Amino acid sequence: MGHPTTPSNSSLSPVSLVFGATTPIGLSLIEALARQGKPVIASGRAQTRPQSIPKEIEWFPFDFLTTPQSALATGAPWASRVVETAYILSHPTFRQGDPDPMSLLPAVASTLALCQAIEPWCTSGSRFLFLLPDSERMPLRGYQSARIYLESIKELIAGLKIELSRRNIGVAAILLAHVPGHNTPHMSPKSVEKVARTTASGRLFGTAETVRLLLELADRRSPEPFPKEPFLTPDGPASPDPLSASI
Repeated sequence: MGHPTTPSNSSLSPVSLVFGATTPIGLSLIEALARQGKPVIASGRAQTRPQSIPKEIEWFPFDFLTTPQSALATGAPWASRVVETAYILSHPTFRQGDPDPMSLLPAVASTLALCQAIEPWCTSGSRFLFLLPDSERMPLRGYQSARIYLESIKELIAGLKIELSRRNIGVAAILLAHVPGHNTPHMSPKSVEKVARTTASGRLFGTAETVRLLLELADRRSPEPFPKEPFLTPDGPASPDPLSASI
């Protein structure tokens, strides 16, 4: 990624970007950032600002499957700002029995284009934080396109981690076996309960805990500036204390 117009901290105001802002986690994250007094640009599929987004929050419509990548080159609202953290929480809808296993790959290309459009406005210490369903632990039988998409996104994130580390820009993804408030892929209450039993604590993260982990990752500076591995599994069996052990 090039950065011919890399901003300076002294002349531009920092901003946080939240993609997937109308999800339960996105809305809670926006509220938490507002309490911290941090300017936010929210984004989602709707072309006009949803009623759930406060009027003082800037809105940028973006759909990972349908928005032309050219839209990122003209009038992106984070231009001329320092991007402190980009939270990428949303994904295309996963459909069971999708006849085209490659149908979601355009969203991977859009994610790369989005990161490339944001990166020139990042500075040392900026963050890209992703929230992903854990493809290894979620019941994805019949969701071949979702599996291909998630594995491709993980490869993308791993590559970004290496490339952006040269500018001291942190990249990480939280892998959750069940993403609170999301229903793709669909998980019955029985399936959710079964997955919860596989975790060390016998439960799954809720929305508030997920937001808290995102904020801790965004604010983490020392002694280790950022996790060495890009993928965190806070509700997995390897973490006796899921929050502290993951960061």
